[in-house]
Amino acid sequence: MRIDLSSFLRRLPAARVVSQTKDKLIAIGAKDRLNQLIRPYGKVLEFQLNTSERSVYASFQLKGELETIQFWVREYNLMQNKNGQIFIDVDGKDIKTSREWLTKLINDQLGQQKVLIPEQLNWLVQLLK
Repeated sequence: MRIDLSSFLRRLPAARVVSQTKDKLIAIGAKDRLNQLIRPYGKVLEFQLNTSERSVYASFQLKGELETIQFWVREYNLMQNKNGQIFIDVDGKDIKTSREWLTKLINDQLGQQKVLIPEQLNWLVQLLK
């Protein structure tokens, strides 16, 4: 019987604590960066990242909206091309929001998207793996 050591180590309680702490630290930085990007439109209230499940949750308070908008990405993938550029790959079908019309729009129109990660953030990508 062959045991994958890295999978075994990730299941240990201490590894889960380290992973959760890492996720929380990355989420703090991501929330801050997203707030800078969407400041003219509103703000991010909550941002959660789970690198083990490769999922994201965020809630937004957008200007003119009475209720928050929630956003779930069920799965993302990290990819690297032969030039060393790193991308986050998301399928629109893996995205759900608290607004039925927005979920449908994203599912129907977004498709498979690859977003280039700027080179200066490659250190962050290493933490997401």
